[in-house]
Amino acid sequence: MSNSHHSDIMARLRAETRSAHEQLETLPFSKALLAETLPLSLYVGQLEAYLPIHRALEKHGKTHSDSAIRAVWQDNMCRVPLLMDDLAQFNAEMPTAAVQLATTNFVHFIEDMALKNSVGLLGILYVFEGSTLGARLITPRLQSAYQLSDKGVRYYQAYQEETLEHWKQFSQRMNATITDAHQQNSVLEAAIKTFHHVHALLVALWKSQ
Repeated sequence: MSNSHHSDIMARLRAETRSAHEQLETLPFSKALLAETLPLSLYVGQLEAYLPIHRALEKHGKTHSDSAIRAVWQDNMCRVPLLMDDLAQFNAEMPTAAVQLATTNFVHFIEDMALKNSVGLLGILYVFEGSTLGARLITPRLQSAYQLSDKGVRYYQAYQEETLEHWKQFSQRMNATITDAHQQNSVLEAAIKTFHHVHALLVALWKSQ
């Protein structure tokens, strides 16, 4: 690890979160989503859970005084309006206790990070920004599975045709900002923990059927 600070942060994130990312893809929830067999209630449940999670992340993205966050965050990263718009298309059900717990744990993780190790928020942001790349594959599956047009899948189409360009610019801002080895390690650790929180949430959702 001694030479790791010579790597840019995005290369390290990609390499060092790969196994956590691959574990997500093997979950029954993820497989059912791609196979177009995920019950609609679970899709809606994920959107419901993501709403308070994104609310917490975006609150700190917009207002935190940390210079690294100020350098990377942009208001076009806000997903709360998209989630609210999607959820308005469906009849939401009360989430199970397990889903509520996984969601609450996730929100507490974000709040804790903002308080104690604010640069780690960029690790959380990395995971959600990265998900927009996979969403290009997922969106048509969702539209097909639930007979949706654009309404109901706005969250998954956050940047539309601009997705790759947006990711490129986000990567450039991250690499230019997170150059210090200690900062890099904080961001990496937060990203890995974020994947674990997503994992716990998807497992809880799957078991809630």
